[in-house]
Amino acid sequence: MPENPRFIQAYSSELRVQWDLAFPGDSAWAVISEDPSFAVWHTSEAYASGVGSAVYTSLSPGTTYYFKVKNAAEPDTEYTVPVSSA
Repeated sequence: MPENPRFIQAYSSELRVQWDLAFPGDSAWAVISEDPSFAVWHTSEAYASGVGSAVYTSLSPGTTYYFKVKNAAEPDTEYTVPVSSA
């Protein structure tokens, strides 16, 4: 399971996130949302084996975003605890 999800840079319409992989060959599935309950996702995306970061663009300035990530092979119950851009 990925660990330590975090926002590493924030710009007016762009966020950069990073996470630590439990194993270097793990693939990840990441989600970003304006909704802390993730009822509506801004985007979700699969990341290739060994990738531990993402850049999200075309975001709304001044909006708080929430991010969570999981191993791509795991069920949705295995997402990390969400982190906030605020």
